[in-house]
Amino acid sequence: MELNSGIQSIIALILGQTVDQGGNSVVPFGSSAQIAIGDGDGAVPTVAATDTQLAAVGTTGNVIYLTMSNGYPQASGETMIWQGQATSSEGNFAWNEWGVTNGATPPIYLNHKGIALGTKVVGETWTFQAEITQS
Repeated sequence: MELNSGIQSIIALILGQTVDQGGNSVVPFGSSAQIAIGDGDGAVPTVAATDTQLAAVGTTGNVIYLTMSNGYPQASGETMIWQGQATSSEGNFAWNEWGVTNGATPPIYLNHKGIALGTKVVGETWTFQAEITQS
């Protein structure tokens, strides 16, 4: 689900504005973007357009921010594609939610998705690809 904050940022970028409706400096969801992965603070969260971050952020939950793989983000037709990788020692917890951020401090989330993706363990490297289609 795209979040209100992300939609406001997209509108500002399209209009060439430097500040979105929430008063945040507009930073594109480009090469500095990150894919946030969280454990949902222990469960798959129910998401809402009014969310401003993952459920695990600011709680006792686990969160990792994946930087963009070389050559990402990409576009294919009406689909935007981001990709990042968690190495052997990163993100070793249940992956129950994800979202694309612009990589700013604090980050603006474009979307938030609650879904059980499995549990990553030490020794594994996971590559995560996020695709969002505009139609």
